[in-house]
Amino acid sequence: MPVVKEWAYTRVPSKDPALVPLYRPPPKVDKKFNTAAYPVNTDNIMLRSAGHKPSVWVMRDISLNRQRQEKQDYYNAKEPAYKDFRWMHGNCPGYCSICSEIKGTNGCMNLVHHNHQSSHLDRITADTDIFGQYYCVGCKCLHPVKTGTRYPVIMSSSTLNGWRGMSSSYTGDPFHIDWDTCSGAKIRTMLHSFRAQFQHSLRPLDILAVIGINDLLNGTSIWSIIDQLRRFRDIVAKVAPGEKSGDSTFAVSTVINPPKLTRFTRRDHRHVPTMDRTKEIAALNTKIIELNLESPQSPFQVARAPSTFQTFGVKFRKERCKDRPRNLMQLAVGHKHIQWRESDPNKQLHLCDSKRITMGKSCIRYFSQIYGIPL
Repeated sequence: MPVVKEWAYTRVPSKDPALVPLYRPPPKVDKKFNTAAYPVNTDNIMLRSAGHKPSVWVMRDISLNRQRQEKQDYYNAKEPAYKDFRWMHGNCPGYCSICSEIKGTNGCMNLVHHNHQSSHLDRITADTDIFGQYYCVGCKCLHPVKTGTRYPVIMSSSTLNGWRGMSSSYTGDPFHIDWDTCSGAKIRTMLHSFRAQFQHSLRPLDILAVIGINDLLNGTSIWSIIDQLRRFRDIVAKVAPGEKSGDSTFAVSTVINPPKLTRFTRRDHRHVPTMDRTKEIAALNTKIIELNLESPQSPFQVARAPSTFQTFGVKFRKERCKDRPRNLMQLAVGHKHIQWRESDPNKQLHLCDSKRITMGKSCIRYFSQIYGIPL
């Protein structure tokens, strides 16, 4: 029987269009390898001093074992009768298998309808090739299921839901990040999703939350929002404590200023918000920055979380450098309505596609900074 060399080009049969039969070389080492997210000595298969490289087939086994273990953890978090619940309600439009099949605050499963996108669920349930790789929609390439010893996760509502698909020119994330986005989600909705997918994780998580706008839209006070974010942070801190790479971290980005909820000057006659929460959003963003500063800054500085999202889609008056205030929002005079998705200024709540891509890249840049990954 002939010996197949590890570097030989291999034919990969699959029904997935991204894994069509073709001849290609074996996978490359992940970009996060030898960084804070994926230390060298993690798998005990690389002797860095001797210059030895990990075997392709050993890396394949590690990838498949990681996928098998995380899939088991995900299904163990569900209620024992989740299959019967899915059989009864699975045909309902918009049925969410992630949020519907775990215990809610009332102690039982509840039927949940929303548009929920989770790259974590795609990663643990995807088909893999002979190298233990799967096609990642976010990275737009093939890579192993195991992407590090820590997992970066971005959780957002409709603010960033499906932002990658808005541009055909986007080449994909430079390194793998788990995105968990849900349209119309409040903080408690994303906390419920976190419990369904990540609460039983055996590895530390680095969470970046881009949430809060829907809570403001429903009239929630800023003190209640901050209390919910603190509770979210405390729950994240309990995941995989005492790991060598450090404890889990939680950071929050600032909230945008949509025309539907804000109005900076009375001269802006293009829209009149039905619920003017301009002062509340300004105070909330200040509290969010303070929340990130008071959170543990080890092993990573979560204070580096994106803190300029409140300036997106906002028009500022021009001032000389020496006369500028420390808070840029004091120069706001209106909105750039062309940078918002909705055509009616009184209903504008979501940024346009180009600004959402800028927001997504800012979130990726946050993880590249704390992990020390050059972009």
